[in-house]
Amino acid sequence: MKHVSIHPKLFSWTAVLLAAVALVVLAASNDELTPQEQQGKQIYMNGTSPSGHPVVALMGEEKTEVAANLLPCVNCHGADGRGRPEGGVYPSNIIWENLTKPYGVRHETGRRHPPYTATALEKAIVAGVDPAGNELNPAMPRYRMSEDDLQALMAYLHRVGKERDPGVSDDSIRLGLLLPPGSLMTAESLRRVLQAYFGQINSAGGVYGRRLDLETYYLPADPAQAEAAVREFVEEKEIFALISPYLVEREEALCKLADLLALPMVGPITLRPQVGFPLNRHVFYLLSGAATQTRALIEFTARENHREPLRLALVAPHQLGIEDAVEAVRDEVYKFEWPELQEIRYASGEFKPLEAVKQLGKAESQVVVFLGRDAEASAWLSAADSQDFHPIFLSPASLAGASLFQAPPAFSGKLLSSAATLPRDYRREAVREFLSLVEEADLPRQGRPQQISTLAAAKVLVEGLRRTGRELTREKLVSTLEGFYDFGTGLTPPISYNPNRRIGAMGAHVLRADLEQNDFVPQGPFLELKD
Repeated sequence: MKHVSIHPKLFSWTAVLLAAVALVVLAASNDELTPQEQQGKQIYMNGTSPSGHPVVALMGEEKTEVAANLLPCVNCHGADGRGRPEGGVYPSNIIWENLTKPYGVRHETGRRHPPYTATALEKAIVAGVDPAGNELNPAMPRYRMSEDDLQALMAYLHRVGKERDPGVSDDSIRLGLLLPPGSLMTAESLRRVLQAYFGQINSAGGVYGRRLDLETYYLPADPAQAEAAVREFVEEKEIFALISPYLVEREEALCKLADLLALPMVGPITLRPQVGFPLNRHVFYLLSGAATQTRALIEFTARENHREPLRLALVAPHQLGIEDAVEAVRDEVYKFEWPELQEIRYASGEFKPLEAVKQLGKAESQVVVFLGRDAEASAWLSAADSQDFHPIFLSPASLAGASLFQAPPAFSGKLLSSAATLPRDYRREAVREFLSLVEEADLPRQGRPQQISTLAAAKVLVEGLRRTGRELTREKLVSTLEGFYDFGTGLTPPISYNPNRRIGAMGAHVLRADLEQNDFVPQGPFLELKD
């Protein structure tokens, strides 16, 4: 074969794909990926290299440099290599059989060219032109990567469109459930509710003739061990997707693992959805966490006060689990162009309620967002009453709930909380179904909310599998879930996703504490927020 000379650092993305097909010789009949192919798959799917070497994308005529994980090739070409048209751009179908059609290739844009040859590949790599001399689409990035990573990518690209994802066979789909350490009764009930639900589906023929098999794993007590342990579980058991996994105190590590393995994760149990930029494509939350619930409280308060400028204050401990909620408060103040936010932060165990009250009273704060614990909220409310200081008090129920009912009478009508879901979201048919599962699986009353959320996650995943169809891959499931709009689980508010949204029910119920009845009163319907 003729030697192909290339620039040592700069590669045309399309050229890399084409070169892969011509230069790599593989045992295509072997279903398991070689170590080199696995390395290439990570580059293709995530834009990162397990070698640790940087992979960089150059965009446009200006060659703007960005990290390749922001523009992984799977985003355009898809896991199956067939291309995903978006925004007027039509990425090439890079399956080799398509590129080497003896009568040539005609693209969606009308561009035609002869089949690729070694010479044509050389021109595509060096000059960025196809076999007919046409310039390649400028929307395609040029990539910089090490020679080793390039060869790994080329090895994997020859397998694109031919690989069967782990956990999928002709007659089964293997799903995984991560259970919390300790609380064995509650954890066991989650396994039993899924087993009963899957049993009903399997008895009705499964999903396109495939039965749903469930594998469970109890997480290690030490959160630092979770990532390695879960990776071993997923790879050893060949898990296709995780359903309703327990992530508390393990969010960042396990979400990164899902992204690394291109492993769909539906309905994680956590108060800290990881929805930062860049978005993790593989994790789909059902309900909002503390940050979105806090946003809903502020949005409601703004509407109730006709969006007049409010002097907002934040009281919160220095604690990793609430930093996203803290940022949400700051963002809301900035969005509404309210006066500067008054912040009181404190170390764990060092909260001084009277000092905090005096500081905010002096600043004449009208609204206090409190992100501390129950006991701390109760202490702050008592201290505020002693100073005749009674602002509107906002705190998500997931952080401070029952403490609000201990507030002095002067706070009546001023105590607002929020919840991701309420029993009013339940639909009769779904309740009947759940009760039948309770009876069939002999589920205990303990852990009932977790049982319901796990069943809701299962409904989302099963619907995703059905909509994806018989030709099932992880990537196709992710794309299918991204198209969900107002899907009714019957146990949650309607679920919607899109390529830029990973919280299904984006918003919260706003609740006002009734001090006389010791109960929360919903303030209207579910408050849906924009992404």
